[in-house]
Amino acid sequence: MAYTIKDVAKKANVSIATVSRILNNQVGYTEETKRKVLKAIEELGYQPNAVARGLINKRTHTIGLLVPKLTSTFVTELLRGIEKVAHKAGSNVIVCHTETRGIKMMKYLQMLNEKRIDGLIFTSEVLKEEYYLYVKKMGIPMVLLSTQSDEYPVPYVKVNDRDAAYTATKYLIEKGHKEIGMLCGNKADLIAGIPRIKGFKDALNDHNIPVNENHIIFSDEFFFKMGLKA
Repeated sequence: MAYTIKDVAKKANVSIATVSRILNNQVGYTEETKRKVLKAIEELGYQPNAVARGLINKRTHTIGLLVPKLTSTFVTELLRGIEKVAHKAGSNVIVCHTETRGIKMMKYLQMLNEKRIDGLIFTSEVLKEEYYLYVKKMGIPMVLLSTQSDEYPVPYVKVNDRDAAYTATKYLIEKGHKEIGMLCGNKADLIAGIPRIKGFKDALNDHNIPVNENHIIFSDEFFFKMGLKA
């Protein structure tokens, strides 16, 4: 049998509000009352419902994380860092594997909304209007990771791919190289592919070196085997 906060209050002979205050480390009760409530919780084996508690204190200490793929070491490192910081702050992380599919993305957003998450990390995808509007309706903060949006005012953490490609190309040029190739991802990729190609070409143009399109090799994914094949 799953006991509720009402059962705890009845057994300890206190109000539900008092039990709630004790569970959330608020004031307004004596030490004796606290001992009675904690004893009742232990005897009943009561497990507070995180969502129910979240409705009371407006926080569930849960963060949603949306990732398009779970196969790269890069994503693994991101997950490790996010989980480490969240755990240190006393929060949990719900990881949602969207597979870059819009329908799956929206279903996950709806699920995270039902879980009453405190915030959302959106990674490595283009922030579409329907995603942005839904999160805005949820009324929670969102941060973009390894992506950014020029359309919507959302803070982001991301490498400047254009500048990175420009700097790498410039370095080779300054070493005296002129026949420079580039192994790139999907040429339609707005997040990393297109900015990197732009940086590569801009560096060549700024140093009066003709751009040879045959020196740019595209791949569908950013994986080692794809780079090796290219």
